[in-house]
Amino acid sequence: MLKPHDDTRPWIKFCLRAHHIQAQQAKRRVDLLGRAWIALAEAVTGAGLEERTAFALLPAFWGSRVRRTIYQQDAELSEQQAIRDIRDLCRLGRLTPQGQARGRHYTAGPAMQPILEKIKSSMKPFEDPYRGRGV
Repeated sequence: MLKPHDDTRPWIKFCLRAHHIQAQQAKRRVDLLGRAWIALAEAVTGAGLEERTAFALLPAFWGSRVRRTIYQQDAELSEQQAIRDIRDLCRLGRLTPQGQARGRHYTAGPAMQPILEKIKSSMKPFEDPYRGRGV
């Protein structure tokens, strides 16, 4: 419990550092998302696919499951276009199918690993703006 005569500087330092780290995390997410989209779009167009297929790869990049219906909605495609795109991404090793029938989803395939490593290894560590300032 805080008492009126206690020094509040440690608490203020803690709060300021926490706010800076939160801001850095938000900035990092936006930066990571932008760089991921560019790298994924370049990878799919380089493989002869439409740039729209990056919509299917982005959730896999984050470690989420990719479902055909969600990809179809995100990229505003017909069912047949979405099926064809996902089949092509699986053939290229960008996605790996998991499950059967209605439970079928896709995860990042082995061909996604170099892209994941390149982008994640380029992330700078968080900086403590108060280190060495006596704050």
